Amino acid sequence: MGADKKPGSIVHLGAGALSGITSCVLLQPFDLVKTRLQQTQMQTHSRGIGTIANTVQSIVASSGVRGLWRGTLPSLIRNAPGTSLYFYFLNHTKHTCLAIERRLSNDTTRTRLSPTSNMIIGASSRAVAGFLLMPGTILKVQFESSLYKHAGIAGA
Repeated sequence: MGADKKPGSIVHLGAGALSGITSCVLLQPFDLVKTRLQQTQMQTHSRGIGTIANTVQSIVASSGVRGLWRGTLPSLIRNAPGTSLYFYFLNHTKHTCLAIERRLSNDTTRTRLSPTSNMIIGASSRAVAGFLLMPGTILKVQFESSLYKHAGIAGA
């Protein structure tokens, strides 16, 4: 890729998928513990009942260390395409808005968006990706929760 050529949509989709997969695998134990702590608080109707250490011990005692990665597959199904879509929408919308700002300001040399444009583009790109993948989020939380005993994706 030359110095003057920008990465294309496929590069953004691939980078998004890779970052989604990496973050999923590395952070799944934390996400699982968070879901279990929230579940415990809802069941007991109070705060501070479950501790992180107790939750981790409970998961490891019932499912082994591997149990800390329960729900990884649904997380991957949601996060890899979700992050890919976010990167894609962000890149595509930035280029479109930059072209609009160049036209409106009659400045064809402009290379950066305004901070307000960046904020709006980032928020709207994230909102669109999140909305499209909400069913995956529900599936992921069901797998992480101890209230549901799904044997696999097909059982959910």
